[in-house]
Amino acid sequence: MGYELFAYAIVVALMAIYVYNNERRMAEMFYKLDQTALANIEQKHKFELLEIEIRNNLMISNLQKEINDIRELAQQKQQKLDSLNEKMVDIEKKNEMKLQYTENRNNLTISNLQKQISDMTELGKY
Repeated sequence: MGYELFAYAIVVALMAIYVYNNERRMAEMFYKLDQTALANIEQKHKFELLEIEIRNNLMISNLQKEINDIRELAQQKQQKLDSLNEKMVDIEKKNEMKLQYTENRNNLTISNLQKQISDMTELGKY
């Protein structure tokens, strides 16, 4: 009976070791599964962040293109305004020259008329 009890004790001890090892392997497997799940979640978040970054970069690129287009349009409008301003200055100069020419011509005509009147008056006196 002493050996039987000893044999049962060995069997129980072996079973306890087996259960302990099983529990330890199960805990390691669950830990690895948790780590894999966390890694997958982390990878998913990285992909989401990368997607957001790409969208932001595209939006920034589109906004920069629109800003450049607006600047180019503003430069074109400014060039047109400058050109129109130059044309207006030229027109004003031409009008001023025409006005001066007309005034000079009128003064000359008035001077000639006054001379003729003066000459006629002198002829009438004699």
